[in-house]
Order: sequence, then C-alpha cells, then structure tokens
Amino acid sequence: MAKYLMKRILYAIFTLWIVVTITFVMMMGVPGNPFAGEKALPQAVLDNLMAFYKLDQPLIMQYFNYLLRVVTLDFGPSMRSQSTDINTYIANGLPVSMQLGLQALLVALVLGVLLGVIASLNHNKVGDYLATVIAIVGVSVPSFVMGRFLIIVFVTNFKVLSFGAFHGFENWSYSILPSIALAALPLATIARLTRSSMLEVINQEYIKTARAKGLKQSAIIIKHALRNAILPIVSALGTITTNLVTGSFVVERIFGIPGLGEAFIKSVESRDYAMIIASTVVYSFILIVITLVIDISYTFIDPRINLVGGAKNG
Repeated sequence: MAKYLMKRILYAIFTLWIVVTITFVMMMGVPGNPFAGEKALPQAVLDNLMAFYKLDQPLIMQYFNYLLRVVTLDFGPSMRSQSTDINTYIANGLPVSMQLGLQALLVALVLGVLLGVIASLNHNKVGDYLATVIAIVGVSVPSFVMGRFLIIVFVTNFKVLSFGAFHGFENWSYSILPSIALAALPLATIARLTRSSMLEVINQEYIKTARAKGLKQSAIIIKHALRNAILPIVSALGTITTNLVTGSFVVERIFGIPGLGEAFIKSVESRDYAMIIASTVVYSFILIVITLVIDISYTFIDPRINLVGGAKNG
C-alpha cells in the first residue's frame, strides 16, 4: 500500500505540472494582456503594471515564476485588483464551493441509487419507466437551464424557497436549489448505472439462494445485491465529480454563489493569470485526491481487489 501511495503521489505531482504548464501556454497564447480594457491605460502605467507582475520578463522566466507560486502556494494579489489577495479569496470561496458540491453529490448518490434500485426491482413496470424518464431529463437538460427552471417554479411562482447569495451553513436553505440543479446530471448517471448493475446482480445464483433460504427482501437487496452492484458506481465517481466541478461554474454564476467557480469564470473573462493558475491548481488537486480515494475504496468494497497487482488470488 505504501509503495502504491508513493507512486500515486508522484503521479499527482507530475499531473499538476502538466496542467499548470498547459494552462500557462494557453494563457500566453492569447493576444493582449490582463490590463487591457475599454479605456486604454497610459503607457507608463501599463509598463509599471507589467513590471510589478513580472510580465515584462521572458516567457521562460514567467513560467518559472508561476511554478514557484504553485510550489509555495503563494499566488499573490489578483492582476485585476491588487487589493484582492488570491489566497484569501480561495480560503473564503473554496469552502462554499465544496459545501455545494458535497450537498449535490449526496443528493445524487442517495436519489440516484434509490431510483436505480426501484427501477431494477420493477423492471419493465411503472417504477422502471418513471425512473428512466427522470434519468433522461437529468441527462438532457443542462444545469443552467435546470437552475433557471427551478428559480421560476419554486421561487417566482410558488414562493416556497428563498433565493439569495449562498455563503455557507448560516443560510443553507439558499443552497437547496443550486444543489438540485448541480445534482441532476450525476443523479441520472448514478440511477442508470445502479439499474443496469442491479439487474445483472439480482439474477445471480447467490441471490436466488438467499431468497430460497427465506431471507427478507430488504436484507437481500441491501446486504447482498447492492453491495456487489455498487462497484461500477464507485468507478464512475471520478467522472461524476468532474461533472460536479465543471457544472458548479455555471450554477454558481446563475445563483450568485460566491464560490471558487464564480471566481474562475471572472478570471478567465478578465485574463487574471494569477487567479486562473490558482483556481486550476486547486481544482486539479481536488480531482486527483478524489480519484486516489476512489481507487483505495475499491479494496474496502471488494476485498478481492488488490491495488498493487489487480485481483487477489483465491
């Protein structure tokens, strides 16, 4: 296990370096500079800003400066506003984005697995058709459309939920609608995976044997069928998490949530190189850690899996 973890940590460092390098090349490949706006700055002011942020240096030196910021985790001030410290902005925005993402993931897992189980136990019946329709809607409707639809229905028309800037646990009710909008796609994915996996498992001989022994249906589903059917869902959590991360950019913008996704979109629009690099590193690190946790969790779900050498003997 220790050898495997060390290998994955080195792989994670290499992946982060690749991500930062590609991001740097893409940023520098776009014409213009972060200080270009509707009103042109005097040349002297522009030269001072370029020197302050070391953008007047050769590209190779700028690249090493960015790498140094990443290694030291000191991203400095924003290029669009020197009064905004990027590390402070991340410290304030990241917990909000993580809370929203975790709530959406919880909604997607609970409802997705529940719909998948209901669909598999009612194969080709009303429950199956209903779960399939919900899954199709979740896959087909983009998060920004789902978000605006939820606002119109539950805030504007029925007025059963509030709509405001979600800052954290002190006003968690404001996170209900954005969590649902963000969870729609992963919920549909989990429901489809659970349904197909459960249909395969419940037809296995050991499930038939358990029923023949007179075990309760709930015990068979939870202790035997669902435990063996859950592995494909765990395998897909990496992709699902990626969808949650990228989907949060749009959802945070629609609902006015002051998270890291909102900052990332604004930094891209304004070409705030420092904020782009910081956001990219944070999101890449989160995805890498989640992928590692998912890989390790395989051995707890199915003891036959060996992280180092594949399936265990016996």
